[in-house]
Amino acid sequence: MRRAGVLAIVVLPLVLVVGPAALAHPLGNFTVNRYAEIVLAPERVDVHYVLDLAEIPTFQEQQRIDLDGDGLGEEELRAWAVRTAATIVRGTVLEIEGRRIPLRVEASTVTELAGEGGLSTLRLEATFRAPTPDDSGVLRFEDRNDPNRLGWREISARATAGIELAGSTVPVA
Repeated sequence: MRRAGVLAIVVLPLVLVVGPAALAHPLGNFTVNRYAEIVLAPERVDVHYVLDLAEIPTFQEQQRIDLDGDGLGEEELRAWAVRTAATIVRGTVLEIEGRRIPLRVEASTVTELAGEGGLSTLRLEATFRAPTPDDSGVLRFEDRNDPNRLGWREISARATAGIELAGSTVPVA
């Protein structure tokens, strides 16, 4: 049986980039926004990840998704979600007490939403998971995906029953 541990979280980098205002995307219709919620459980760490593409990045990405030129099909979107989640997870780092713990993709879905000016937006939601060691320690998470891309980045953390969160450099739910 695993014993409950105490984890402290250090997250790098937490970046907020500000740009012109837009209705659908407050930082503009050219942004790529990212959110990662770190969920600590007795035997694992889950990262619930959201990638939100505003209208212009969605338009650009649609050219790569629509392989047969007949509009975005369900299978094309599903394949894009799988590929994109795999790319994102490779761009993250999860360490506990300085030891890298590989995350793996558990699930990924994509939703196409109406945006401004007759354009659409894409929202990818993915869950990444890694087992955790039995003992307490400092957890560090870093999202290295597109660090120079304009957009908002947010990371938060929460602990489930059996885990005490002793400190965090990000908001705790």
